[in-house]
Amino acid sequence: RYCGQRSFVAQKVQQASAMLGFGPLPFQVGAYTRLIGASRQLAGALDKDAGEGHFLHGSRPEYLLQILDSGLNARVASLGGAFGVGVYLAEDVEKIDQYATPDSGSDPGLEDLHARLFRPGGHCHPNEDIFYCIIVRAVLGASVVTRGMSRTAIKSHFDADDESKQIFVDKDRRELVAIPGTKPPIRYHSLIVEKGKAVKRFREFVVMDGTNCYAEYLVAYKRV
Repeated sequence: RYCGQRSFVAQKVQQASAMLGFGPLPFQVGAYTRLIGASRQLAGALDKDAGEGHFLHGSRPEYLLQILDSGLNARVASLGGAFGVGVYLAEDVEKIDQYATPDSGSDPGLEDLHARLFRPGGHCHPNEDIFYCIIVRAVLGASVVTRGMSRTAIKSHFDADDESKQIFVDKDRRELVAIPGTKPPIRYHSLIVEKGKAVKRFREFVVMDGTNCYAEYLVAYKRV
């Protein structure tokens, strides 16, 4: 499913580029991240036409089995996310560590997870707190880039640096607006939040459709 969606997004990016012709495009395709060096050592080439890259996602251990089985689901994401309802990704482990909670090895309810991850002759739980990070292969497609969003009494969720630049279709913040000048309209696929206003330390990447994400690797780590 992910591979098919990746091809579809690449096609939409090409269509949008063709519609808009020459000159600066009102979107960014993919992102050069701090993970690019490590990403090149992983199996499988990235699709630049689809804006594909590797990103990090922190998770609570009780959610891991469902994510590994069914993928990251934007539909069940928190409605309170600062930048809309979607799958939140990062390039910095310090950022995703804010959302990871410990697995001590004796927590009730994690027996099925431990049975799949830790087996005789294989990996063993260290019986101390560990945390989980998912390495996600994700398609950013055509991204709208912002440093934050603002709202007024009559207008909401527009770009903090450009009041004429609307970010979301409506107040539910589940869908990004269409790329200006595309007919029929082609919606932005993701949101890149650069540092400077809304975020100070770490960039954030929000993918609105969970099928544009593939949980490729799971890493267990300790805090030091």
